[in-house]
Amino acid sequence: MYRKDGAAGLPSSDVLLELVLDDSLPAWAGGPRVVACREGGVRPRHIDGFWQVGLHRFDAIVLALAAASGQPLAATAEGRLPATRRFGLQVLVAEDNPINQAILRDQLEQLGCRAVVASDGNEALGYWQQGAFALVLTDLNMPGLDGYGLARALRARGVSVPIHGATANADPAERQRCQESGMQGVLVKPITLEALQRLLTRITDGDAPAPAMQEHPSSTASHDKDPPLQVPAKMQSLFVQTMQADLDSLRQAIAAADPTRVAQVLHRIRGALVIVGAPALVDSGLQIEQCLAGGDDLATQVAAIAGFQRRLEQLLHPLLDTASPLPS
Repeated sequence: MYRKDGAAGLPSSDVLLELVLDDSLPAWAGGPRVVACREGGVRPRHIDGFWQVGLHRFDAIVLALAAASGQPLAATAEGRLPATRRFGLQVLVAEDNPINQAILRDQLEQLGCRAVVASDGNEALGYWQQGAFALVLTDLNMPGLDGYGLARALRARGVSVPIHGATANADPAERQRCQESGMQGVLVKPITLEALQRLLTRITDGDAPAPAMQEHPSSTASHDKDPPLQVPAKMQSLFVQTMQADLDSLRQAIAAADPTRVAQVLHRIRGALVIVGAPALVDSGLQIEQCLAGGDDLATQVAAIAGFQRRLEQLLHPLLDTASPLPS
C-alpha cells in the first residue's frame, strides 16, 4: 500500500499497488489502484479505472503511484516512451547468469520476441546453426568463449545481423573493444524494457545504430545498511539458490588462494546484483575485482571480500523465508 500525505487538514491518499505475475487480475473496489503486470507497457496507462504499468519499470511504477494519488502525470512520462510493440523476432541471448537469463527472456517475451538463451559463447554458436536470428545480445564476460570472442567468431562466419554487448560497467575502453570485436553497441545493465524496445525498433525499421548508453546508476546507498533487494516474487527462489551457490564458489576460490577465480565469481555475482538494485555492493565488488586485476595479492583483499560476503548474506536473509522451492 502506497500512502501520500495530504496537505494540512486534508486526509492522506492510499493507493493499492498490485504485482500481478501469472494470475488474473483480482477485483478491487477500495480506491485508487496501480497494477504492475507482464501486459503493462513502458509508461503508465489509465485503463478500466486503474493505472497499469510493466513489471520491470520501477521509475514508471513510481509515476503511476503518484498519478493514482491525484498528482498530474508529467508530460515527459506520457510522451517520452513509445507504446509497447510486439516485434515477432527471434533473439539469441548469450548470458551465463541464471537471473539475467530469466529477466531477459521475460522482457523479450513481453515485446513479442522468442529468446533462445545460451550459457556461453560456444553454446550460442551451436544455437546459431539451428535458427535464423534478428539480433544477438551477449554478455561480455563469460567462462569459455566470452562475448568478444562470440562476436569475432560470428563475424568470421559472415554473420551480418546486429550484435550488442551487455555489461554492468561499460567504460570507453570496453566500448572500443566491443566495436573492434564486431559489435554495433553496448547496453548497460540493468537493461530496461525501454532500452530493448528502442533497440528492436531500430532493427525492425532497418536502422540499427548503437543506442545511447544508459547511465550507470550512482551509488548512494550506505555500506552499513544496504537497501532491500528488488527481486520479483517469481524469481526469488532462483535468485537465492544462485547467490548461495556463488557464495560457496567464492569460499572455495578463497580457500584455494586463486585470485583469478575469486574475480570471476565476484563478476558473476555483480551481474545479478546490478539487476536487483544493489549499486553500493556492486561497486564494492568491482573495486575488489580491479585490485586483483591490478596485481594485488589476494591476502590484501581478505577483509574487503569478507565484508562483501557478509553484506550479501544480510541482503539474502529476508528472502530465505519467502522464496518458494523451485519446481523439480
